[in-house]
Amino acid sequence: MKDRTVTTFKAALLATAAVALAAPAMAQDTTALRIQTHFSAESVPGQIVGQFIDDVTVMSGGLVFVR
Repeated sequence: MKDRTVTTFKAALLATAAVALAAPAMAQDTTALRIQTHFSAESVPGQIVGQFIDDVTVMSGGLVFVR
């Protein structure tokens, strides 16, 4: 009985891992993030936020869009 329980647990664990690994491959939609700040785009902190937005867009391959 214990052997069957272990086998069932291993099968369930393997199925869960397969679904977890396949989920990102299936979800190719873009994700939109919104950043709110009181800094103007011309200020130094505003420029740093702008660079961060550009970096996120490039590093995510365009899948993450920051407003």
